[in-house]
Formats: sequence, C-alpha cells, structure tokens
Amino acid sequence: MFADAAQVDVHRSNGCWTLTAPRRTLARPVVEGDRVYVLVDGCATALDRADGSVLWRSPHRVTGALDLWGMECTATGDHLVVPDGRLAPRNGKAGLSVLDAGSGALLWRSDAGPLAEFHADRHTLVTVHSDGNLPGRITALDLATGSRLWRREVLSMGSAVVTDGRLITYGSDDIGHRVLALDLRTGAELWRNTDYGGGLTLLRPDTTPDPSQIFVWSWPNGRMVRLALETGSETGRIEVARQKYHAQVLEDGRSVWLVGNGRRVQRFDVSSSANGPSHSFHPLRRGITNYRGVAVPGDGWLYGVDRARHLLAAPIDPGGRRPLPRLRWPRSVSLDARRTDYTGVLTVGPGQVYLTTPFARSPADRGVVAVRDGAVRWRLPLGHSSGRPVPAGAGVLLVDSPSDHDRLRMVDAGTGAFAGT
Repeated sequence: MFADAAQVDVHRSNGCWTLTAPRRTLARPVVEGDRVYVLVDGCATALDRADGSVLWRSPHRVTGALDLWGMECTATGDHLVVPDGRLAPRNGKAGLSVLDAGSGALLWRSDAGPLAEFHADRHTLVTVHSDGNLPGRITALDLATGSRLWRREVLSMGSAVVTDGRLITYGSDDIGHRVLALDLRTGAELWRNTDYGGGLTLLRPDTTPDPSQIFVWSWPNGRMVRLALETGSETGRIEVARQKYHAQVLEDGRSVWLVGNGRRVQRFDVSSSANGPSHSFHPLRRGITNYRGVAVPGDGWLYGVDRARHLLAAPIDPGGRRPLPRLRWPRSVSLDARRTDYTGVLTVGPGQVYLTTPFARSPADRGVVAVRDGAVRWRLPLGHSSGRPVPAGAGVLLVDSPSDHDRLRMVDAGTGAFAGT
C-alpha cells in the first residue's frame, strides 16, 4: 500500500456489495474465478467476488494518457496483463505491465513501440506492433519472465485467435494471403491455408462442444468455413448470397448467425447438412445495426438493436421466416429510456441481455436494463457511465459516476437488488 493511493470503501447488504472510489478513477472490471480485478486510479486492485473485500492493491500505477472507462485488465490465471493507455496505433507508443495475480507485484513491463493488440493464455503473451503502416511485427513473450520466445515480421495482419497452444492468424506475408497456425511457444509454423484469399475474419466461440475447429468468415464471398485446428483442412462450410454480412458463432458453437445489409438475420445449424438457414428474421421499420450483430443469451430469444437504437426481440423457435419487432416495454419506462447508447452493444449474461442508456436527455432515464424471455426484468438508474455491464455468475458488475465519486456495484442479476443507495 502507498500513501497517495485513491481511497476506497465497500458497503454490503442484500447479499450484494458496492465499492466507492474518487470520481473518474474506476475502470471496467474483469472477473476471473472467485476474484474481481479492477483498475483504481491506474492501480490494479483485487476484490473478493462474494463480498467485495479488497484482497490487495498493486503499488504499480500504469502511466500515460488514461481513458479509464476504456481500460481493463486481462486475467490469465496467475497473471494480470494491464495496458498502459488505450491500444490504438494512432496514439503512438504504448506498453504492457504484467502483474502477479496473487499479490499485485509488478513482474515486468514492455515498451516495445506502437502496440495494436495483444493476446495471452496462461503462459504466453503475444503482442502485435504496428504504427498503421506496413509491415507489422508479432512477438511472443514468456508471461512469467517477459523473455522473448520468438518474433515474426508480417506484411499485414487481420484477426487473430490464441487457442490450444496455437496462434491462429489471418494476414499476408511474402507468399500471399493466408490463414496461419503458429506454435505459441516456439513460433514454428504448424500449417497454412491459402485457399480463401483476402477479407477473412477468424471466429471462435468462448465455449464450444467441438474445440478442434475454428471458423473462418470470408465476407467478400459470403462463405463461412470450418477448419480443423490440428491440420488447417476444411471440415465444412456455409455459403450465402454475396452481400455485406456480419457473422457470429453463437450458442456454444452450435450455430452461425448472419446479419445481412441490416434487413435480415439468418441462423444456420453448424451440424446440419441442409444448405439453407434454419431461421430467418426480418426487422420491422428501420434495419438492424448489422455491424454490431445480435445476441442469443440462452433464454430462447433473439435480440438485436435497430438503427434508431431500439431493442428488437423475438422468440427463436419455431424456425422459418419470422419478424424481429421492437421489444414491448412497460408503459412506466419513458421513450427516451428505451434507446440504447450510441454503440448499440448488447451485453450477454447467463439467460439474459443488458442494455445501457447512459446518454438519455433526462438523468432519470439513464440506466441499465435487464431483459429475459422477451420482457424487461428490472431497470436500475445509473449516473454517467460509458462502461458496459460485466456478468459475474448470479450477479452483474456495474460501474458509474453518480455525482462526486465512482462506484462499482455487484448487482443481483435476477432481481436488480444492490447494496447502498
């Protein structure tokens, strides 16, 4: 602990807890097991998920121009990876701090130039450095010591996935466009697939009944391909008419969802031999925000946001062609309070979705809403915040700034109950 640390306080009631801190000092939290990690004035802090008790506060403070609501730690088992500033090539040099997750002690720092993105598993940190110009550089570091394991120059790099001891990446090198698999610890090339040309996006659900596959979305060709993680060979594909789509792999990897030109949402069963979609939804009035996709939280409903920032909802079954209308709200909720924030992002929790309305004209209309089974379950007013909810098992974490302080609240996901006022 150190003298100039931002002071925090924890209040508990209703089986929930609320942590308060000085204004504009709390970042978006992350959940790992029975712990919650959050930056408080740039210093990583570990909390007990059950009661909000402060387990430790790191004496190391990240430096640089901090946009705290845009910052968050990445928890990887025994380590925390904390970016020093927002990750964006145009913002110039950035770095990473790696902390011990048990104590908050600083293990090592990296200041290796403009940092575009990073990926980590429990043992390895992969950084992608680029200043927006070609070429770029991929570097793998030992997560415990910071020692360099390997480095690879690339002409360009698109999306990347770290899984099962491999880095799967799409981009180009001196041979051409390819999907490439590299051993995470050695950098050895395991396989490359050059069959699909440019414009690819790699997709991998967080949980899937078949972890041996990776999904490759070729948006110029309207083609979703499944590749074997071990060999890179094609194991299946879905093809649709060529137009602009947003693709998602949902329902634990059992389905592919495509949002086409903002006017149609299609669901495809991954295991089905049928060529066409099992479901087709058509938004009413204004089109859907296809670049944000849809949400399927497991309650049997499909959710999306239209271009006017209204929530759309429809039951998924039965299949076939169906409308995707706007959600029916309780009359007590004002029209302004029914519109999402400008990002149109829905947060998916177990069995329900959350939407935030932080920029409503009236402060009374600003808040977070929980929706399950196509109906509003609870609504909680919030002070100004641009942070999204963070699901945490039976609870959900919310960060906001009601007046002269920040607060992090563990809220009951089923009822909206919370500690304090």
